[in-house]
Parts: sequence; structure tokens; C-alpha cells
Amino acid sequence: MLKIDGVDFTEYVNRFGVVETPRRVTGPNTGTAMDGSYIEDLITIKHDVSFIVKPLRPEKMKILLNAISKEYVIVEYLSISKNEEVTITAVPSSSSIELLTFYAQKAVYGNLTISFMEK
Repeated sequence: MLKIDGVDFTEYVNRFGVVETPRRVTGPNTGTAMDGSYIEDLITIKHDVSFIVKPLRPEKMKILLNAISKEYVIVEYLSISKNEEVTITAVPSSSSIELLTFYAQKAVYGNLTISFMEK
């Protein structure tokens, strides 16, 4: 499941192409103590998530790219690690896209990965 600002893009992404990465946000007291031990001042754990996009026609690719063109988006997705729906405010980004082929005189674009870094 993938929703960006309330719009469902589930059919656009590969269901096995989801990568979740936890990102530890540490505070100013993180570091090495005099005795050599490590002290971590953990503030929170944020989530970064990436989706591999299926090959799409130009019309659908344009809709998806417009949805992630904002500075911040609200992303709802099914978390693999938590096995529940998660909603985050995130900074979107994407890889470059490729023209894969022409089919019935229409272009098909692919090899796109979209990523969201929790704000």
C-alpha cells in the first residue's frame, strides 16, 4: 500500500520492491567517554522508505512525479517491519527514469525508485 497526500499509488509500485531503513537521530551528548565507552543520546528513530516503481505509461508517470514534486508530502504505507500501516511526513526524492520501450506507438518508462525520508 502506498498513498501520497491521500492519493493511492499502490498499483504503481512493485509490492516486493519496498525497502525500509530506520534512521537514528542522536543528540549533542552522543560521543565517546573518557573511559572509551560509547554514549548514545538517542532522540528518536525516523523511517526512510523506498519503492521500486513498475514500468508506467507517460500519463501515469507524470501523475506520480507531480505527486512527489512538493517539498514535503504525507506518505501512508504498509510497514514490512511493523506489519501495520504507517503515516509519515516526508521529504520525497526519486532516481532518474528511463525510456524502456515503445509499445503500440506509446512510450513506457521505468527503472524509477522513489524515496521518502521522514521529516
